[in-house]
Amino acid sequence: MRYAWWILMLCGWMACSSPPPQPVEEPEKAVQIDLDAILERGTLRVITENTSTSYFLYRGQPMGFDYDLLKAFAGQLGVELEVIIKHSPSEMFEALDSGEGDVIACNLTITEARQEHMLFSDPVDHTRMVVVQHVPEDAPEGTRIQSWDQLAGKTVVVHPHSSFYGRLEVLNRDSALGVIIEPADTLLDSETLIAAVADGLVPLTVADDNMARVNRTYHRGLNIDVPLGPLEPVGYAMRTTSTALQDTLNAWLAGARVQRKRNYLARKYFDSPKQQHDRAMSDYSSLAGGRISPYDETIQQEAERLGWDWRLLAALIYHESRFNPQARSWAGASGLMQLMPGTAARFGVDSTASAAGNIHAGVSYLKYLDRFWEKRIADPEQRTYFILASYNVGPGHVLDAQCLAEMEGLDPNIWFDQVETMLARKSESEFYRRECVEHGYCRGTSATRYVRNIASHYRHYASILDKS
Repeated sequence: MRYAWWILMLCGWMACSSPPPQPVEEPEKAVQIDLDAILERGTLRVITENTSTSYFLYRGQPMGFDYDLLKAFAGQLGVELEVIIKHSPSEMFEALDSGEGDVIACNLTITEARQEHMLFSDPVDHTRMVVVQHVPEDAPEGTRIQSWDQLAGKTVVVHPHSSFYGRLEVLNRDSALGVIIEPADTLLDSETLIAAVADGLVPLTVADDNMARVNRTYHRGLNIDVPLGPLEPVGYAMRTTSTALQDTLNAWLAGARVQRKRNYLARKYFDSPKQQHDRAMSDYSSLAGGRISPYDETIQQEAERLGWDWRLLAALIYHESRFNPQARSWAGASGLMQLMPGTAARFGVDSTASAAGNIHAGVSYLKYLDRFWEKRIADPEQRTYFILASYNVGPGHVLDAQCLAEMEGLDPNIWFDQVETMLARKSESEFYRRECVEHGYCRGTSATRYVRNIASHYRHYASILDKS
């Protein structure tokens, strides 16, 4: 489960708390990565955290306000969206400075101090800091904190390098408040701290109002009525060298269509507590149960037989059937792995097979494809992409694309931007009529999208879910 309270106890925050945060040293020179490099790379790398507002998995599907909005922006740019998970603001800032990611998207407030070191998009939301406390129904009168000045002498656990820590320091300095500021372990994100307050493991924390409102639906007895500051804008952070990316993102955010989408996403993730509660607390959410589907154990067993990471096999099954064992395509493919009747019969199952039987047969077919490509593609990673394409469109069409790649001076043993390119062009008579092509016309773009989608989903699963 995501809320692993043993981490809190192991860290023993009350007995061995972290030292006060030290100033973050400025990097010697900002990495020079801007929009042109992102377009050439073909991916926009977004740094975020696994929370119910920014990014999470639900029934195998990536979701979240920031994820959905920036996925649409990446689509506008014509690039893939890659998600990089970090667990604390300091880790995120380091990942941005080093060039590991391009944009930080995690409910980050735009402050003057942060604007000295990074660029921000125009606001995508507004929020304010609130005190998060647990007030049971039977709590004695007067135990609830009703105003910020009642924090005097109280212990508040917040992340070092967060705006919350800075705000509490300002209150201590300007008002001589005497709050005991306890730095949280960097493995614990804001939602985990909120849940720890609800469970009585942490006395108090501070969170952004929009995140606190959502989390209040998950935990009984949480009170978030005490504001700790004014409304502040929330935006996406970029390096100071990413001026073209900032300009392009701001122009896109200003569009009327995007503003409607942003309002829709705000209602979906922040203003629909029942639906968001059901998603976030589901067994099939990365926030609670940590499962992808009811078939995870079977997928893990079959992936071991195949020699694949189970999360890759799960990504394939998601794209075949959305984990629906009753799925049936217009062409007659059926089951979790969408086997055609002839293929299913070849590997010992029919349309009445159980979910486990369907997965077993599908993996047997993948093992056959692995043997087919093993003598042609030596590199295991590249061979996986050829197998995925073959599973979708058949090995014959992929062999044709390999031949065409060689004719066009491309590398016949590399998938992305090489053989992939020629498979996409097998719908053009100039290519499918060539002498080396044995299997004729093919709508290859569907297969190339298929491989890219599975690879993308696998990265999502790998970033959040355990390998074993």
